[in-house]
Amino acid sequence: MKNKLLALILTIIATLTLCSCTVTSGYNPSNSYKFEINIQTADGNETNYNSLTEMLDAVRPSVFEVYVSDSATASAGAGSGVVFGSAVENNVTYYYLMTCHHVIEGADSISLTATNGNEYPAVLIGGDKKTDIAVLMFSPQRSGFSGVTIPVCQIRLNEDANYPLKVGEDVVAIGNPLGILGGTVTKGIVSAINRNVSVADIGVMSLIQTDCATNSGNSGGGLFDVNGKLIGIINSGYSAYQGLNFAVPIDTALEVATALTETFYFNSNLDYNYGYVEGRYYAAATYSPVRSFGDEIAIYYERVSFSSYVDCLVADVKLGSVYDVAGLDVYDRIVGVSFAGKSYSVSDGQTLVSFLNNFELSATQNAVTFTVCKYGSSETTDIVVTFGQYIYGNTYL
Repeated sequence: MKNKLLALILTIIATLTLCSCTVTSGYNPSNSYKFEINIQTADGNETNYNSLTEMLDAVRPSVFEVYVSDSATASAGAGSGVVFGSAVENNVTYYYLMTCHHVIEGADSISLTATNGNEYPAVLIGGDKKTDIAVLMFSPQRSGFSGVTIPVCQIRLNEDANYPLKVGEDVVAIGNPLGILGGTVTKGIVSAINRNVSVADIGVMSLIQTDCATNSGNSGGGLFDVNGKLIGIINSGYSAYQGLNFAVPIDTALEVATALTETFYFNSNLDYNYGYVEGRYYAAATYSPVRSFGDEIAIYYERVSFSSYVDCLVADVKLGSVYDVAGLDVYDRIVGVSFAGKSYSVSDGQTLVSFLNNFELSATQNAVTFTVCKYGSSETTDIVVTFGQYIYGNTYL
């Protein structure tokens, strides 16, 4: 499997020749690139800033513009990211940045722009679609900017009994709205905590609601309290309405970011592993005629005539994926799925894909039975797909 984002790892960590790579089994060699990351957690006793502008002067440089591109589709996008930790190895400082998974999803090139205009190539550490969190790494020194120091955000855990987040608190959002206005600051309040919201392509998420003005490009940016403590990662909003915007609580984001960094390692272009959340089983399905980066299977429809079509057809299967190994083929028509003792009939491909990408599996119930009609046949057959640990950017282990 050729992994396009590996080129960025080579840029920062080592000088190697990019070639076709084989994903290893997820072990953690003792000599791999795994650094001890310094993360600052606030406890409510820190010295407050004298003014909002003083706080922003200190915190704003920790929020970066994130730019992504996909050479396969000649597409590009933009978002934001927040520096939440750092590590020093052999006198070289590396910074870790949280962003949204949907910002980097499908990208084969990721770059960061600081508030002072410096640009850095970024390494993908890992991404988790379920929580919409991804982690990137960069090094100013490795990018030719010696002597540059990046401020690292202090994190305020919202569920801390001694320092709880409350509805009505003043907060600020910092990000890159529209992908062209990096470092933009907006101010509002916490409108609700633990709000269950249905997010497109992800499902129901428990989020912080705020009325801070945010737009496309703010995704991955920081939601801060007035003391400059990071409380959330901006990830969604309702474009048709004003004042309805949401952020992933920092408790969730930090837990996932920690898991991604702890499971990431890199030895060489033949021996590496993107980070992952242990026990995550993601179907990696897309409703499209072709798979995109990170997908294992594409489900779509075939036009039969001007007024009719056949839906839920397998349009593309990744060679070596769990679907391929199980025996799903192009033009198989999926008519039902069953797992954990429950069966569901399906007729709409888009609904099926959303269902697959949001179901809950476990280590003991990680098999899904697909009921399909093989090409040219009206008879059904059952195909059992056994899911393994999913790692975005790699494949199943």
